[in-house]
Amino acid sequence: MRFILLTLSLFCSSFCIAQISYNTTLLGQWHNDSLPPSGSIAGQRFNELWGYFDSAKTKEYIIMGGLDSTYFFDVTNPSKIILCDVEAGRSKHCTNRDYQTYSHYAYAVNDQNAGSLQIFDMQYLPDSVHKVYDDDTLGKSTHTICISKDKLYLCSNTNNANVRHSLRIASLAQPESPTFIATFDAPIVGGNRLFNNIHDMMVVDDTAYLSCGNEGLFIYDFSNPLAPKYVYSIEVYPEKGYNHNAWLTDDKKHILFTDENEGLGVKLYEKLSPTSYKSRSIFRSHVGALAHSPFIVGNSKAYISYYQDGVYLFDIRDDTNPKVLAYYDTYPENIGYGGFQGCWGVYPFLPSGTIFASDMKHGLFALKMGATGINLTTPAKEKLAIHPNPTKGNIKVSLFSPSTEKAELKITDGKGRVLFTELVTLQFFKNTISINTDLFSPGIYHLQITSSHAIYNASLVKE
Repeated sequence: MRFILLTLSLFCSSFCIAQISYNTTLLGQWHNDSLPPSGSIAGQRFNELWGYFDSAKTKEYIIMGGLDSTYFFDVTNPSKIILCDVEAGRSKHCTNRDYQTYSHYAYAVNDQNAGSLQIFDMQYLPDSVHKVYDDDTLGKSTHTICISKDKLYLCSNTNNANVRHSLRIASLAQPESPTFIATFDAPIVGGNRLFNNIHDMMVVDDTAYLSCGNEGLFIYDFSNPLAPKYVYSIEVYPEKGYNHNAWLTDDKKHILFTDENEGLGVKLYEKLSPTSYKSRSIFRSHVGALAHSPFIVGNSKAYISYYQDGVYLFDIRDDTNPKVLAYYDTYPENIGYGGFQGCWGVYPFLPSGTIFASDMKHGLFALKMGATGINLTTPAKEKLAIHPNPTKGNIKVSLFSPSTEKAELKITDGKGRVLFTELVTLQFFKNTISINTDLFSPGIYHLQITSSHAIYNASLVKE
């Protein structure tokens, strides 16, 4: 019996964390389970990522942050991800790093402890990168960066004199030697600043879209970085939380932004004029989920890193009713929501069309995501997760449903006798069902959920 329980336990552990996806193919993955995880966020080893295309060599690369270092990957063949170089940051055990590229340079910052701005020359890849700058004058702590034209914007920035500003701006006229241009903090109106923090930003044609945390989204003209001009703001809106970051469609007719709070939906606005925006829809992966960073390819495809839910691709052509096109779960251990785990970032802009995602625990994923939508007449993948398994009491049953519908949940013993039955309502995509097994004797049971689309099966071990 002990051997059977151990075998089933190992089987269930492997089975219950198998990646689940819709309309998505996993092309490749890189991870390093030997890296010690962070204590501040359970199990975290990695954070943000960014991409770089070398047109001269026709090579694609991904830059990904770890707690201790920056990792450079050759992903030209996504089924064979090659680690090219690892460059240590000044700060160790850094929860948050951020990257952007300019010409053949990668710019790197961190937001914990005493760090710096680092610049890496990538023209020598895939052999290696050369660190050409490592200085804390412009910032020993920076949350995010944005590069537009020849300017570097450092958000939520603290310099080496411990002076903090919402934004510091530098010139990249000499890419290996950035020079300070200006600082920017919100003006004081009625005795209070319009906002106290710029968490992230996007700049298009010198117009900056500033995600300012609890204060909302602010739009400024940075044509003259020494004297930015207020244009518009979205400060009151449904399901408002901590405004995290925003992205514009290529035609500049729509803007998408997220609030980094559990359960709050993604907001899609139509731009009617520079000083007029209209809310078109609020959408989400499903109830309780926590969206992180959105990017839009063209005018229709919105890619969102969705923490515990992995990566989602939405079709936003109908701005009143965005639809799910594809999905991949990078963090299948999730059985509920709470805290920050799973998919940190997504990068959808490399010429090959391969989508790359960074998972805080599981590293780098290379994905092929379909753009034709989910065929709901196709049976769902018959995968069901139980946690904990084996169990001594309460369990959570997780599964993915291709539609909202009624289903029968049934638990039987080894002789086929029905010990528990319940009619449940499955929601479109992810579902979590709690069951108390206190009245079950130790042993092996069969759990089955039957819907019109699929029959889900799993073994349950009660200790």
